[in-house]
Amino acid sequence: MKPIFYVIGFFLFACSCSNYSNNNKTLLPDNQTVNQVISTLIELDSFSLDHSLNGEFRNIKFYNPCFIDSIIPPPPPDGLYYAHVLEIFKPQTKEVRFSDSLYLSKQSNIYDRYVIADTILKNFHSISHNQYQFYVPIFSSDLKTIMLMYWDYCGAFCGRMYTTVLHWDGTKWVLKDKWLSGKS
Repeated sequence: MKPIFYVIGFFLFACSCSNYSNNNKTLLPDNQTVNQVISTLIELDSFSLDHSLNGEFRNIKFYNPCFIDSIIPPPPPDGLYYAHVLEIFKPQTKEVRFSDSLYLSKQSNIYDRYVIADTILKNFHSISHNQYQFYVPIFSSDLKTIMLMYWDYCGAFCGRMYTTVLHWDGTKWVLKDKWLSGKS
């Protein structure tokens, strides 16, 4: 009789664990949310409408830093170190840091999931040698902080990459930080 209680107990435990993990899964942002973020950044940053806007996102891959003689080399092209992004998100606890780390991994390689909406594209010049191109926005696990990088190309071998950080204040996206992060 006791083995049946063990089997039933194990079954209930397994079901409760699977329900717990399913309830804690954070869904990736949908295309509408991503486009809302892009629209907000365009408005906050006063993008020049004489540029064209690339409708496809660039991909970002996340890497663990590798140390060479206690020096951290830069990440591979179109990549970021987990630690760098987590410094920007400023998680308050180990649990949040772990959750953000998992969520960053989940976001890697999803660039083909999103496209920039036609309502945004039509506001920009259709053909111009000046062009904006966005990387896929990087969301924190609570979806309240976003790191967004974009290129402002001004012709052959001319361009600047900017990194911005937006935060959801409960009603709208607010620009928290912006810096020049690359030149070509």
